[in-house]
Amino acid sequence: MDAGTLKAMRKEEEDVISKVPEKVLGHILSYLPTIEAVQTSVLSSKWRYLWTHIDNLEFDADDFLGDRNFFMDFVDRVLRLHHTNHIEKFSLRFYDLKSDLPRVNEWIRYAMSCNVKELELLLLSSNEEGIPVRLPDNFSSCDSLVALNLGNDFVFDIPSTNKCFPSLKVLHVDVTSPDDEFLNKLFCSCPVLEDFSVCGDFQYGGDCDFAFKISMPTLKKLKIKLIYDDFKDELDNEFIIETPKLEYLSIQDPSIAFFVIDEIPSIIEAHVGIGHTNYIRDNLVSEYRALRVMEVLKGVRNAKSLTLCENTIATLSSTFNDADDFPTFLHLMHLQLGIDYCFGWKLLPHFLKISPSLKSLVLEKEYPMDEEDEIEREANFGWISPRFAPYCLSQHLKEIKMKNLWRSEDEVDVVKYLLENSKVLEKMCIKFDPVKELVKEELDENMIKRFPRGSEKCKIEFV
Repeated sequence: MDAGTLKAMRKEEEDVISKVPEKVLGHILSYLPTIEAVQTSVLSSKWRYLWTHIDNLEFDADDFLGDRNFFMDFVDRVLRLHHTNHIEKFSLRFYDLKSDLPRVNEWIRYAMSCNVKELELLLLSSNEEGIPVRLPDNFSSCDSLVALNLGNDFVFDIPSTNKCFPSLKVLHVDVTSPDDEFLNKLFCSCPVLEDFSVCGDFQYGGDCDFAFKISMPTLKKLKIKLIYDDFKDELDNEFIIETPKLEYLSIQDPSIAFFVIDEIPSIIEAHVGIGHTNYIRDNLVSEYRALRVMEVLKGVRNAKSLTLCENTIATLSSTFNDADDFPTFLHLMHLQLGIDYCFGWKLLPHFLKISPSLKSLVLEKEYPMDEEDEIEREANFGWISPRFAPYCLSQHLKEIKMKNLWRSEDEVDVVKYLLENSKVLEKMCIKFDPVKELVKEELDENMIKRFPRGSEKCKIEFV
């Protein structure tokens, strides 16, 4: 291809771009980080102010290599030249907030005046660690806001009517020093909220008790995540959950807080990660506290899909006896259990018994990261074959996945039992963990293929 042809092709490409309306180009620039969109102004005179039409504004102080004054001046300039009255997303991350809050709040007010739909704020103060950042007085009255992400402790005025953010459907809150009174007001004041997540990171403090009431009649999705660096039995935190239309619930809480969950008839999917295997192994958790997991299970008993991580199983197993009042999961069709390294398969027979409609079962075996964490255990690793085969095995269970098996002796009995008693099983998928495989293998692929099968349709796959 000669130079003339190349020149003609470039000119043709330039002509195509020149025909695109400026507002369309501005919209395309909205998909770039704001700092890069602004940099396109040097391309030509036509591009000089195209970026002023972008409807996504994202400012991150990390992009300015610690030059806080340059960062603040940049934000001021962008907002001064911005020419649209609509902002789709406004994101602000500033990790060295000093006496700049009035200036920062002006930026937030600007976003509100442009009918911002999605707002993300992460503002960390270097002067007043642990003190919530106060947002503009009229912040909660923003009519246009649909999604709000508060990345650290904030406070703002909530009207006496306890109604705010009339259009807000998605809310994410991060807390390190929770203000119970403010947060409880917020949790109960969003009239159309559908998706709510709260993350409490208490690795560097958080020694105070808190009690949260989440009362949201429109809520469909709820995520609660608590982070601690160690177990503190003296802490006694509480969550009261009143969400009659909830469809999805996820709880991650090593501290084993007290969860009071009203019956949720609409629940479809639940993920429960409560407690920690190491805390159970070291006898740090009282029986009374461990039994709190049972109350959570009762709250999600209408779920169609349930995932219980190994920490939850360890906590529940530590207090389990046959007289326990387990709920029956009449609607449960998919169950995933983490097989912890303290109690193993102990609860599997019981969960099969209380899940009569189960169609899909996933078992993921966990193990300690370090050999010194190994503990003495029975050869059967907690497995005791049920006297009578659970109803779901004979009528409904069609798929079983077993992950991270060690090729150990206890697995022989479990795999054999499930294959022999699952009368309508169509597929068993097995994955061995290459890291944890034993020198002396008690279970291998050929052995499994020879096990009797209760279902003629059953196919076995090794991955």
